[in-house]
Amino acid sequence: MSNPEQFYFSEKSLACRWGMSFRTLQRWRWKGTGPPYIKIGGRVRYHLDNIKKFEEENRHQRRSANQYSCNKDLSII
Repeated sequence: MSNPEQFYFSEKSLACRWGMSFRTLQRWRWKGTGPPYIKIGGRVRYHLDNIKKFEEENRHQRRSANQYSCNKDLSII
């Protein structure tokens, strides 16, 4: 049976995973953004399922150069 502790990240371990400051995660919590978290005994923890869901919701697709090109049919006045 798996240890439930392994499914939770501290704010510092999540910051390391994402390559950012843990202060950014603190600011996101204060602003009400970022992934859902729990707080027990003053310690913040993020569940792996919520982390993965947040990552998927914030995934951006790279666009091709054609999507950025201007419409050549526009005339300049």
